[in-house]
Amino acid sequence: MKIAKKLWNNFLLLLFILLFIQVFNILFSKNSIYISAFSITAVLMFSQMSLNLPRWLAIILFPTLFPAMVILPAIINQSHYLWFNVTVILISVLLVLYFLGPSLMYNSYIPFLLLYAINLNTQQTMSAKMMLLASFLGGLATSVVYYFNHPKDSEPGVLVKLAKSFKKNILFIIKISTAIVIAYVIGYELDYVKTSWIILTVIALTEIDLEYTYKKLWQRTTATFLGIGFYSLFLFIFSDKYAQFIPIVLIVISYVYTFVQNYFIKIIFITFNALNAAVTSTHLPAVSMIESRVIFILIGSVIAVVLGWISHKIYEYISVNKEYISVNKIEK
Repeated sequence: MKIAKKLWNNFLLLLFILLFIQVFNILFSKNSIYISAFSITAVLMFSQMSLNLPRWLAIILFPTLFPAMVILPAIINQSHYLWFNVTVILISVLLVLYFLGPSLMYNSYIPFLLLYAINLNTQQTMSAKMMLLASFLGGLATSVVYYFNHPKDSEPGVLVKLAKSFKKNILFIIKISTAIVIAYVIGYELDYVKTSWIILTVIALTEIDLEYTYKKLWQRTTATFLGIGFYSLFLFIFSDKYAQFIPIVLIVISYVYTFVQNYFIKIIFITFNALNAAVTSTHLPAVSMIESRVIFILIGSVIAVVLGWISHKIYEYISVNKEYISVNKIEK
């Protein structure tokens, strides 16, 4: 009975996801796929997770952050001044992390920063007006779900809470902000399609705890190669012999990973989807996109690991000094 109930719930969830994305496709065309994908990610995430902020602030935050995550990259992409772009990126990332501070440990920043990253160094196929409207609706949908799933308001003193959480997570905030800037600068200098994959990798691998970064690094790199293998088989074998089933296969693969809890398996599906989307949208050879995927993920991994290691050493140094000072005070 439990298995049947779980399958039924997953089936209803799949229908909801398909309906949600289909509505976006009807309203804004298929160009809104990334906005709808990260919007549904936020809807599902924040139906369970609390931001630990006053409910009124959380409800306002979603329809504000989502439009910001598409319009700010569009402004950056129009600029030819690297220093201006870096400044805007730093301010943007710091603002997101500041307001999400109390829930950073639960990766609450993921839907926003990933949407932000995927729009950097990317030529937009939607008008600014449509992007704003689509992202606002995505944020509004998240607010509605949040409102009904978190009826209890948090404790007052929001400014104090935000300041404390920012101070508590300052090393992580500096680490991920620096990593995103470095990843962007490298992508900017390379001036090639899909360099946003470097930034996406950095965001995905950068964790508060270095051990989690190491764990996710192994899983992400291995799963990426497996995903590339499956995509290659699909492209060169399956697509030729069973072309009539391709749309169904792509739909299943595109949404089945939302039910997968295991990070390793999820990355296999994400890699497949990313490569398929890249080849379809850029019309470049699949081999070129596969090479780019591998190179950019390796670059992003190096950035995340190096900065994670440096941050960890700084944290250890601060902890040792605090302990030393505490011991001296006790002795005196």
